[in-house]
Amino acid sequence: MCGIAGIARQSRAGVTVDSLGRMAAAIRHRGPDGYGFYVGRRVGLAHVRLSIIDLAGGAQPLTNEDGQIVVSYNGEIYNHRELREELGQSEIRGQKSHVGSEQSAISYSQYAWSSNSDTEVLLRLLIREGKSALPKLAGMFAFAFCDCESGRALLARNAFGIKPLYYVERGESLAFASEVRTLRPMAADNRIGTEALRDTLLWGSVPEPATLVDGIRQLPAGCFLDWDGAKAKVGRWHNLRFSKRS
Repeated sequence: MCGIAGIARQSRAGVTVDSLGRMAAAIRHRGPDGYGFYVGRRVGLAHVRLSIIDLAGGAQPLTNEDGQIVVSYNGEIYNHRELREELGQSEIRGQKSHVGSEQSAISYSQYAWSSNSDTEVLLRLLIREGKSALPKLAGMFAFAFCDCESGRALLARNAFGIKPLYYVERGESLAFASEVRTLRPMAADNRIGTEALRDTLLWGSVPEPATLVDGIRQLPAGCFLDWDGAKAKVGRWHNLRFSKRS
């Protein structure tokens, strides 16, 4: 179990270390083995880590070579070795990286791997394919993948929603985290919802995408969120299909 938290916005006002520190402190129990921050003009990310793969490496948030693209994720990609082998054959010089629904002008030569972590595999696969890479990922995950220059972000959860991910929009800012309480200070309407409370008492849980707190949403299982720097758009990348028996 790890934890992620962050802020993406259109303004270049910057994300402070203090604000990220408060967000990380709220989820510190999820990652006893380490923590890290990325602080930029439009994007800030925090990560608390429970080390599973590549104990010596794999620290997060993880950036590409020039620091423009960054990822922070909670989970494990079971087929990361196979994906690494696929990516190791890739020459993508002159192509553009995918973040959200747009492409960012950035080029790469042959990959020079810096770790044995699944995080680096995830970063490089998302750079190459964006959300089109999601069906290739076998595992459990919730991640934030951001372009630090444009403020664009892509959030996603695995098909069965094993790892949690919550978000709140406020003005032209998007805040997200692994737990609701991290986001409560940022929610404009920071109240317990009556319908959500009713559902909790009746069924023991709140149906996604709702949460107990008005203004805070849960990204549903098998879904992604595109943040264009000013507005969030949620879409589904995985649908359960059942074959008909004759």
